Amino acid sequence: DVKTTLSASPDKFRQKIGDLHYCLQDSFYTYVSSLLGINISTFTFVAVEFMHANICQSYQLSESRRKKSQIQLANTLANFQWCLENNKWYGYQRDDCTIILD
Repeated sequence: DVKTTLSASPDKFRQKIGDLHYCLQDSFYTYVSSLLGINISTFTFVAVEFMHANICQSYQLSESRRKKSQIQLANTLANFQWCLENNKWYGYQRDDCTIILD
């Protein structure tokens, strides 16, 4: 999966993976492909810098991180199913509420 980024450095790209949930993309793409009978054993992200150095670096998630994202994907799909069944789409809270910040 090719990802454009300001920095392909390991620290910056690791943060971007977390911020943009690329780990869920890894799990979702491999899950959907398995439904089609295609077994993807290795999923690679290719980070391509587009502003300054034009560095290109490939990354893979550790097995423990992939397992965590598979659990997160299962929870996300279950939540999506709940939204479909209840026709209720929410942001950070299921209940209609105002979040108080201190």
